[in-house]
Amino acid sequence: MKINWNYIKGFALLSLIVFLYGFTQQRNHARKFDQLQVVFVKDSEKFISAKEIEKIVLQNEKSIDKIPKDSLDLKVLEKRIDEHPLVKNAEVYLTVNGDVNVEVQQRKPLARVYANASFYIDEDANKMPLSKNHTARVPIVKYSGQQDLGYVRGLLKEINQDSFLKHQVVSIEVDQKKEIRFYVRGYDFETILGDSTALAEKLRKFKAFYKTAFINKKLEQYESIKLNYKQQVVATKKV
Repeated sequence: MKINWNYIKGFALLSLIVFLYGFTQQRNHARKFDQLQVVFVKDSEKFISAKEIEKIVLQNEKSIDKIPKDSLDLKVLEKRIDEHPLVKNAEVYLTVNGDVNVEVQQRKPLARVYANASFYIDEDANKMPLSKNHTARVPIVKYSGQQDLGYVRGLLKEINQDSFLKHQVVSIEVDQKKEIRFYVRGYDFETILGDSTALAEKLRKFKAFYKTAFINKKLEQYESIKLNYKQQVVATKKV
């Protein structure tokens, strides 16, 4: 019987490829990660530290190189990081160099509410816990416990998006009648907005009045500035 060497060579080559593939896969699964890199996206303020994120990733391990490559579920890991009360979103991925990269987007506080247990209001008008790592320089909000925090969300967003107001407004009050007023840095007059409607127009009038009075050095003379009248500013001087 004639031996078909081409068939034997082909079978041997296929067997070698299967063996090498299996060997490579086995070694790849047994490999460890090299480094863990935590990056905070678009944030200079760190409410949560890289060390805290690393602890969530590592859990009971001391370093990333102790974790086998096939034992880390990236989706599960992202979910665990997302559950941290100071994190808005997290993305975890592997690099070609064998590193684990974690990109963290923190929640953004717009104001701080002083209560029995103080907290921040974030950009979605949700409660956000204070951080032991960093204190945000944001306006203080005082309000009746019966009020919905979402009521001041529009005002907080307007302030946060305006560099002048962001620097000047230091505190905001909402009374039981839902009348909003705020106070600015360096002066004791109150600015009365009324309700939460037409905020952009009211704040535009306030900035125009403030800048004119500041140039004329008259800001310290006022007791209150009312913006809740249509197309006018009513300023009351101190007695």
